[in-house]
Amino acid sequence: MNLPEPADVAGPAAIRRQNTYTQDAIWTLAGNVVYAAAAWGVVSVVARLGTPEMVGQFVLALALIAPVLQFAGLQLQTVLATDARDEFRFSEYFRLRMVASALGAAFIVALTLFQDRYRVVLAVVVIVLASRLSENISDLYYGLFQKHRRLDLAGKSRMIRAVLGVTALAAGLSLTGRLVVGLAGLAGVWTAMLVLFDRPRAERFASVPAARPAGRLWRLMRLGFPLGLTLGLTSLIVNVPRYLLEGLEGLEALGYYSAMVFFNIGLAMVSQAACQAASARLAVHFIEDLSRFMRLVRVLLMLMLVAAAAYVTVVAAFGEAILRVAYGSDYAGYAGLFWVVALAGAVDLLSGVAGYSLTAARYFAIQPVLKGATVLVCLVTVYVLTRRYGMTGTAWGSLIASTFSLGAGGATLAVVVRRAKTRRDALSA
Repeated sequence: MNLPEPADVAGPAAIRRQNTYTQDAIWTLAGNVVYAAAAWGVVSVVARLGTPEMVGQFVLALALIAPVLQFAGLQLQTVLATDARDEFRFSEYFRLRMVASALGAAFIVALTLFQDRYRVVLAVVVIVLASRLSENISDLYYGLFQKHRRLDLAGKSRMIRAVLGVTALAAGLSLTGRLVVGLAGLAGVWTAMLVLFDRPRAERFASVPAARPAGRLWRLMRLGFPLGLTLGLTSLIVNVPRYLLEGLEGLEALGYYSAMVFFNIGLAMVSQAACQAASARLAVHFIEDLSRFMRLVRVLLMLMLVAAAAYVTVVAAFGEAILRVAYGSDYAGYAGLFWVVALAGAVDLLSGVAGYSLTAARYFAIQPVLKGATVLVCLVTVYVLTRRYGMTGTAWGSLIASTFSLGAGGATLAVVVRRAKTRRDALSA
């Protein structure tokens, strides 16, 4: 997709208005809630209009795509939003995102073609990949909006994209009975949103600049590489259970399990809304005032704890009814497993605060180590437990990996803050 990048110099009208933290948080939460509801809606539509095997095909396509594109994205949205010293131009972020996404897409297609077990979902992979590539570009624009404290633009984009996308999917699937047709409608809507909504609004903040030295892109890539690797490994933590469950139990089991996991996406969006809105402020506080940094971290943790407790309580009390209404009576039989899946999502919610805080503090290199260790824990526990207990073992293995991630991330953040405080105390002595 050959799109000209927005300019690097914003005019006065573009930067005059800035949102407060509360406004940014509200818009981000609203956008993420609607987007999460639509993500669940996609699975619900496929489950009700299709079959558990179709759900499995869709989820397997996402599982093949997500880790690669997350890694290739280098988490540039967050790097851009927390670039308080303006080390790089927006055009440099944009060009790197385009190149890395193209390389990631080529790898995904090659992987699907040369693996016999994945070739059966090739058409689904290609269409889902097209939609995710357009989302990757929009994601970078959201980072530009975040840096200029205009997350209302990102929130509106997410809401419109979500509602129109799931509508297009439902129309295509109900009219033809074919998953690829519905997904093609969703991909078309997302691409149209990129071209007609996101890019025009990004132009308020930046214009096509003169070419910059390639060496600067290399520097930016080295900066974002640990974060991209971290995000890719984080995606692997989510998707390793899916790979193993599909391999050991088949696409139908993957469909049932993933339908429950998709409810956790809504919970994750709560974390992202609060943490994304706070990222720029966390970055500034870490530089200027560690006490304010830790105060904001504690506020985020309390918000996540309340949300997590409420989520697990609702699932434990009404899980069977939720699954029946959302997906149908076939799925309601897995209510006893649903609360374990929900508990793993709740633990991930708290773990996310540590990750965003380390990123705001610009401690990038340690994060791949933490996530890599979690992937290994996930791989071992999920494999052993799934072989012995099937889908139930998959859920418990994921919970063990999530708990390990929370402990490792929290301990690392505590060490980072303590060392930063010690250095500053020594300099002021």
